[in-house]
Amino acid sequence: MGDAGYAGAMGEGLSRLADRELVALVSAASGVPREVGRELLRRLKARGGAPSPASLRCSAEAWEAFGRRMGAGRRERFWVVALDARNRPVRRHLVALGTLDHCVVHPRDVFGPLVRGGAAACLLVHNHPSGDPTPSVEDEVLTRRLIDCGRLLGVPVLDHLVVARGGYVSLRDRGLGGWGSDLTGVGGGSKVGESGARGSDRRAGAVGRNAGGRRRRNSVDEVRKALLDALRKAIEAEHEGYGFYQMASQATQDGRGREVFQRLGQEELAHAAFLKAQYRSILETGRVDAGAALGRPQGMVGGIFSPALRARIGEAHFEMSALGVGIHLEQSAMEFYSAQAARAADPAVRRFFQELSEWEAGHFRALSEQQEELRGEYWSKNGFAPF
Repeated sequence: MGDAGYAGAMGEGLSRLADRELVALVSAASGVPREVGRELLRRLKARGGAPSPASLRCSAEAWEAFGRRMGAGRRERFWVVALDARNRPVRRHLVALGTLDHCVVHPRDVFGPLVRGGAAACLLVHNHPSGDPTPSVEDEVLTRRLIDCGRLLGVPVLDHLVVARGGYVSLRDRGLGGWGSDLTGVGGGSKVGESGARGSDRRAGAVGRNAGGRRRRNSVDEVRKALLDALRKAIEAEHEGYGFYQMASQATQDGRGREVFQRLGQEELAHAAFLKAQYRSILETGRVDAGAALGRPQGMVGGIFSPALRARIGEAHFEMSALGVGIHLEQSAMEFYSAQAARAADPAVRRFFQELSEWEAGHFRALSEQQEELRGEYWSKNGFAPF
């Protein structure tokens, strides 16, 4: 491969390397001691001519620094910007390159280069090729997950900008909570296109200056925020359930079991779609959509597994393990939705959480009954006596 081809193949990977990794690579390729590579890097930085970047104080400054350049493109790209202890940009890393409308992002790909490079904090940026920077429900769920990961790793996520040709939206300015640190002066810079829609929202929020009105509004906002947080957690859990049932359907050798696991996975997706619709309704109208309905789950007449598998149940180690995991997932979801229903003051909110709990209870019963039916014989075939 020629130099140009090598550079093209390595370009994306090299941009993700920390200084010490780049020094090691250069030293290994050239045979010079690492000390020489470090000194060369130090001198290049000293001569670079580029002034030290300023600290980022709000989302508008982050947009000016990165968003305008990243907003274009026909495919989604997800970037993470490493920041130092003074919120100054140190390096940006391309985490994922997606399609026209989505991009698969894993926390290890986000935080790996940050931890290796010693970042103090980070900023997330991804583009919407459609030109509309409005965050999707999936964007908010992913952001929440990355905030939690950053808190655990000691690399707080300061903001997540969704950028497009016409402007950007800051998820921090939008009201998503739980951020691990703070931008100096955060909260005054988000905009959508050139219209300053976020500023309009803030002006609208100034109506009702009396203390009683503020208390009532704050109380309503707190309830709304708690409900949105619960929905984000539920959406993520439903997607995890779908992922598990898909994996189980691909791993089992039993045709009947494969069909049932696939159906359970599709019902998890139906739950997630229902929750996303309610999430959007709350964002747009402040209320749940009382007219939306989940329908009823399909029954599981005849059991989950085929007679052939039951006849050799002593060998069905994966299927019995999958039953146990599925039971745990469904029980956790059932208890979560029941708790949310008990906490809800709004009858419509209580009703849709109760409906979700009942649906999960149906899954829980079907899986538990199948496990109870097969467990004794499975234990006997494998010489296991728990009592």
